[in-house]
Amino acid sequence: MGNWIVSIVPKGGIRLTTGTHFHLDEGPDYVYLSLYRVAADRRQIDVVRNREGTAGIESGDGVVNWSPIDDNLAQMSVRYHIIEEEAAIEATFEVHPQRDYSKYELFISSYFTPYHTPRFAVADTRVDPDGPVRWYESRWYSEYNVEAWPRDAASRVTFSDGRWSTSPSQNWVMGPDYALPLMTQRHCHAGAVVLMARPEDCIGLSGYNSFHNSQYVHLFGRDVKAGDLLTSTVRMEVVGNDDLDLDTLEDLAVARYHAWVE
Repeated sequence: MGNWIVSIVPKGGIRLTTGTHFHLDEGPDYVYLSLYRVAADRRQIDVVRNREGTAGIESGDGVVNWSPIDDNLAQMSVRYHIIEEEAAIEATFEVHPQRDYSKYELFISSYFTPYHTPRFAVADTRVDPDGPVRWYESRWYSEYNVEAWPRDAASRVTFSDGRWSTSPSQNWVMGPDYALPLMTQRHCHAGAVVLMARPEDCIGLSGYNSFHNSQYVHLFGRDVKAGDLLTSTVRMEVVGNDDLDLDTLEDLAVARYHAWVE
């Protein structure tokens, strides 16, 4: 992808191995656009990155597949598609459940260094807002650094149904609803990353900003029946310094989000 080499990790996820400012500190298991956890029936049913999938190349795309297990009776896959001229990578997740599940959710993770500053497009709840989107900046080891922003009231119910109380537990601090399923990571010296999903599939965004700097996309959260197909695409764009003004990164992210979803 231009000057970047995109590497597929068999446990799911991608790494960018050119441009040292985007390398991750935490080691090879921590990657971008990775299928991390699965939740359903009010609990977590799978930690996918703990088990290696089958990786390969299909029609020029990197593909990772996972077989069903007892708790998560579903065939799962992710297809990584590079759009070189847009410096973009699209990860399309597919789930083929083999039994019925309530509020089936995929939890997609991306990890960045502390040299990146994460921002989230949340709904502006001020009395006299400047606009519909408020960019919330998460700070390293701040008072609230395990935060989540659901899509709507129904998604809040899903977040709170017990799935995040089961091992490995995660006690989110719930913020306002997101305005757009859109996040940025701005490096302090060079470039940025923009992450986006489609609102009909994304029930929430979340982030963890101590020990590691991560951004998460919560997909689906809907009831499924055996034989259904769940599919959704999450997009990551790499923005170089030539395209970037720190004061306009968020405007650029919103414009690219709308161009993609429309």
